[in-house]
Amino acid sequence: PDIPQADAGITRIIREKLQNTKNGEFRVLDLGCGPGRIIKPIADELVPIARAKDIKLSVVGLDVSEGFISFARANKSGEAISYILADFLTHEFKEKFDAVLMQGLFHHVPLTDRKRWAEKCCDILSENGIIVIGDEFIPDYSSNEERVLKVAGLYSYVVAYALQNGHKSL
Repeated sequence: PDIPQADAGITRIIREKLQNTKNGEFRVLDLGCGPGRIIKPIADELVPIARAKDIKLSVVGLDVSEGFISFARANKSGEAISYILADFLTHEFKEKFDAVLMQGLFHHVPLTDRKRWAEKCCDILSENGIIVIGDEFIPDYSSNEERVLKVAGLYSYVVAYALQNGHKSL
């Protein structure tokens, strides 16, 4: 139920970062972008600010799912948006990012990989870059099967809540 508020908070944090930038470029990376749900609202919010400041804006989504990336690319709008089909830990980035965000992703990262994820996020940040994590946290788990069950429980709650409150789609 708090996803729209989390999205608004993430967008606000990144908008403020852009408003305070003095560089000629501003890059945002959405890790685990899925179908690109949050990228368009972020780009829509940032494009006018970037234009007014004469800053080149780039909003990049990365996901390991070919289906999600295909959908996102087919529904992409705006020149500032692009997508990468890759595994984050093995992908070699050619650029640094001013903001790296993870909305609804970190609970999918195995506990054993979280430190590596955090280190790589830091490695790809520009000098004063930020990492923004908005997530639905699940209790700790010790196996992939246990993680799947806990994530399924979380999403069944989200779907039930949406249906009870009249949402026609998620």
